[in-house]
Amino acid sequence: MAGLSSRLITAMGATLATLGVVGAAGLTWGEHALAVPRALGGGIGEFETTGWAGRLIIGPFWLPNQLVVLAAGIVCWCSWLRAVGIGRIPVALPICFCLYGIGHAGVMVYLFSGGGAATLGPGAPLTVLAFAAMLVLFGIECLSVPRSGRSGSPESNRPKPARARRGR
Repeated sequence: MAGLSSRLITAMGATLATLGVVGAAGLTWGEHALAVPRALGGGIGEFETTGWAGRLIIGPFWLPNQLVVLAAGIVCWCSWLRAVGIGRIPVALPICFCLYGIGHAGVMVYLFSGGGAATLGPGAPLTVLAFAAMLVLFGIECLSVPRSGRSGSPESNRPKPARARRGR
């Protein structure tokens, strides 16, 4: 793999990790007991949460778990745009979406693992691992890119041609 650029390796790794997030979204993230009032047609029962069905509630904010899959798609999309040199996507953008994915799924892991009324499934921890792998790939890319040249251009890794000397 000596001929491949670090951005291309990051894009391929981010694609595999995104496929892992999509697969983990179909797995159970956790189950919890919930009492729904009878007026709403409910009762007491077990509810399963996945990456496709469920949400994280933080105060007044209801964040659906599908946002985690969307964040993985954005990370993959940004990494491929960076790899082929289309646009000037700063590395901070996919890193921010990786951190969101780790935070959202990590809070779900915390909530499902800390109580007698909840059980943790494999989906949320696998999602955290996939986003952590993407974050490591972007960290390696940042450390391996030389500091000279513009960071957004694909030509920044190429050596500059020597100028021809003019005779007097």
